Amino acid sequence: MQGSLEYLEEILKNEIPVVIYNGSNDICMNSGATQTVLDKVKFIGQEEFRNLGLNPWKDVENDKIIGYTKKADKLTLYLIN
Repeated sequence: MQGSLEYLEEILKNEIPVVIYNGSNDICMNSGATQTVLDKVKFIGQEEFRNLGLNPWKDVENDKIIGYTKKADKLTLYLIN
C-alpha cells in the first residue's frame, strides 16, 4: 500500500502539475507541517522547492497580501491567510 507522499511523487514524476492549498490557521495540518512534508517529496524540482522562500500572494484588486506561495517545477504551494 502506498502512502500519500508516494502518490504525490508518482504524479509529479509523470509531469502532472500539482497545487496544494493550506490555511495558515489550519489546526489539523498547519502550514509549517505542510512545508516540512513537501520538502521531503522527491521530484525534479525538490532542491529548488526546498530552498525557495515564500513570496507574497496578493489580491490584485486591493494589493492586500492574502497569503504566500512558492513554486518549483510542477509543484505549487499556496499558504492562505
